[in-house]
Amino acid sequence: MKPFCRQLWNFFVNNIQDVRALTTNSKLIEFAQFVFSEKGDRDFPDYKKIDLMKIARLVSHVWVLDFRNGLEDGVPFHFSGTHIDTQYGRNLTGVDVEIAYSGEDFKEVINGYYYNVYVQKKTAYTKRTVHYSDDYIDKIKMVETILIPCSHNNNDIDFGLGFAEYSLADETIENQYLLL
Repeated sequence: MKPFCRQLWNFFVNNIQDVRALTTNSKLIEFAQFVFSEKGDRDFPDYKKIDLMKIARLVSHVWVLDFRNGLEDGVPFHFSGTHIDTQYGRNLTGVDVEIAYSGEDFKEVINGYYYNVYVQKKTAYTKRTVHYSDDYIDKIKMVETILIPCSHNNNDIDFGLGFAEYSLADETIENQYLLL
């Protein structure tokens, strides 16, 4: 294998290994492997050239943030799958992420990690529990996400392509917020 090709292959493998070291979630791993493979010889995948129907069974868990106007005027959801919409009780396409997200860890998730996909051009991974309670419910949900930077010109981040899975949990965990 030529040195340049080996370097690219190692970059791909290290990203997948980083993800596999963090999770046993087979859907998240499959999603990340697919998106990383779509990079080809580029540093970033081009969201507009990715055919998500190649992973159709996962699309309900997919969400996309639109960074084309930067962070100053808000960051809308460009797309949200049905698994995501069900969690929020509405379709999020076109809604600003700061309006949609109301979790206690807003600063960590949105400002600290999702926006750094744009600023630092790094993949964000979170695994956290959220406690929902009121007069009628008392439940804990596990939320595991990955958000991968995408670029049409291999330099400027214009979209963040994400995957999230919400599931019931028996107990809370120590929340993880990582940039890869």
